[in-house]
Amino acid sequence: MVEAKRRRHIVRFALVLVGLVTVPAAVPAQSSEFLDRILAEDELRLGSALYLAITASYALQDQGYDLDVIPSLRRVQRRVGLDSEAPITLGQYAFILQVFFDLPSGVFSRLIPGPRYATRDLAHADIIRGRAYPAMPLSGRRGLRIIGRALAYIEGDL
Repeated sequence: MVEAKRRRHIVRFALVLVGLVTVPAAVPAQSSEFLDRILAEDELRLGSALYLAITASYALQDQGYDLDVIPSLRRVQRRVGLDSEAPITLGQYAFILQVFFDLPSGVFSRLIPGPRYATRDLAHADIIRGRAYPAMPLSGRRGLRIIGRALAYIEGDL
């Protein structure tokens, strides 16, 4: 029974992974429409957050940064889950960005990785500005601003 349940989780994870990796690569013309949809979201969805992170990490790989998407997705899946339509919190988004882009992490983030300390670390690095409570809802507009500052931090502009 446990083995069948584990297999279903692995199959579901593989399907989400294939969808997240192939869809953005297959339809670049629709990316502006997708960004408009993300901007209109009152609460950022997990699928949208992963789309932003994967797209940005591929853009950074093209610039010569060494980022590996698959292990990052596995780490995020363990902490955040796989429901692409579920709204995520600021803490979960901070954790996704910290994992995908290897952003700065403090002692507690290394000992107990998760949304709480990821939020603190990114707020300290000035990637997250304003209120920074891990459990607070996150709009699509704020999510895009945060990922923009994360990319600026990586490139040394922040």
